[in-house]
Amino acid sequence: MRKSLFVLLSILFVSLVSGCCGGSKDDSKQERVEYENTDFNYSIVLPAGFGTSTVDSIENVRGGKLFTKEGCQIDVTAMKMEPITSAELLVKESMRVQKDVYEDGEAKMIDSLSFIVKGTDDFGLHANYESQQKGNKYRIDMTYPPNKKEQFEKDVDEVIKSFKVK
Repeated sequence: MRKSLFVLLSILFVSLVSGCCGGSKDDSKQERVEYENTDFNYSIVLPAGFGTSTVDSIENVRGGKLFTKEGCQIDVTAMKMEPITSAELLVKESMRVQKDVYEDGEAKMIDSLSFIVKGTDDFGLHANYESQQKGNKYRIDMTYPPNKKEQFEKDVDEVIKSFKVK
């Protein structure tokens, strides 16, 4: 009886651990979900399997939501911005500050009002995308475990490309 229970628990543990943050065969069958925020008029498409976090019930305050999937998270926020200087200068300064957070941080301008910073820390792999458009500051923060680098790179590219301001 104990041996059967041990085998069953071992199988359950292995199946739970092997599906972290994507890469499982079932992901190809799952559909991506579009998140649309009508208060700030933007949308993104989430990778398969991501769902709304139960701790995120303040969508209207944050202008977005926190989405999670087995150790991975995508945090989307928006806020009104009334720059006291040029938006281009604010974007460049924000990019510089974020890049300095990570020892291996790399930053890339996407256009004059958007950038992405990638790096690692004790919590894992990070990608911070920021864009200033139509008087708003939009931000997408993605965090994945270090062992999911390939999935992280793929998901970051897809989520950023899907970001649309209406």
